[in-house]
Amino acid sequence: MNRDCCLATVVDTEVYNLTLQNSYQFSLDAVASLEESGTGLEFNATQSCRVTSSITTLQVLDNNIYYLPGVPYHGRLKLSSATGMPLKNTEVFFTVYHRSKMQTETYLTDDTGVASFTLDTSPWKDSGKVSPQPCQVDI
Repeated sequence: MNRDCCLATVVDTEVYNLTLQNSYQFSLDAVASLEESGTGLEFNATQSCRVTSSITTLQVLDNNIYYLPGVPYHGRLKLSSATGMPLKNTEVFFTVYHRSKMQTETYLTDDTGVASFTLDTSPWKDSGKVSPQPCQVDI
């Protein structure tokens, strides 16, 4: 420990074979015990650190899979960090698939990590089902 009673260490996670392909999610727990020399007083502390393959999460809120041709399609996107904190003022890319067509738009999140979107459905000639997909985040 240093003179401020702090200790830092690096944990090599390579032994856990953490890859994006296996979609891992777990936590590392650190347990510390300290005995003060001279007094014999013992101090104990435990801290947990979440480990996840997710760097960010982009959710589609207020999502409706049906639309009316010519009527704007509205919704919201919510961008959060791996710890669940909203990522504000961040550019997100959003793709909507309809039949064999793909439409990608760019939006900026607000102070709560939310970006509202409106899509023009005029090019979508017939009624049916749409598949909105958050596709990429640039942070």
